[in-house]
Amino acid sequence: MDFSILQKIASKTIGYDITPIKPMSKEETEKWIEDNERAILERNKAPEMQAYLKKYGHQKPYVLTPEEREIIKEVLNMSDERLDQMEIGIHEDGDINVRTPELSWRTLCGREWWVNLKEKKSRCVALS
Repeated sequence: MDFSILQKIASKTIGYDITPIKPMSKEETEKWIEDNERAILERNKAPEMQAYLKKYGHQKPYVLTPEEREIIKEVLNMSDERLDQMEIGIHEDGDINVRTPELSWRTLCGREWWVNLKEKKSRCVALS
């Protein structure tokens, strides 16, 4: 497709700083994919990532006590109704996992927090 017409229109409206777009060749695409896969493998070898993956993989469903609910509502600034919609789990170290429902992840507004009840602190560990 010839983009010269679009470039002429853009130069009259938003400026002529749009660079031409050229798709990558098959070889460039394969190299790009290979580089990304290598980078992901290297990142997953980092001690911080290993600790995260270990903790993340060892959680169980959990039912909050009334006291825990109050702490989580305070820490995450959340209402009872909103907290009732969340998926709750617990990690081996006692941190509570609070996760938005699966539907919110499909609509790109998913969130997941790890809440330390003793310190009354939270950490957002995932979002979409």
